Amino acid sequence: ERDPIERVRKLILAHDIASATELK
Repeated sequence: ERDPIERVRKLILAHDIASATELK
């Protein structure tokens, strides 16, 4: 089974990328 923390980190990473794209 996958580590739940890995899923959270991916969600945060995707959110950070989306936020960075919005700022530009």
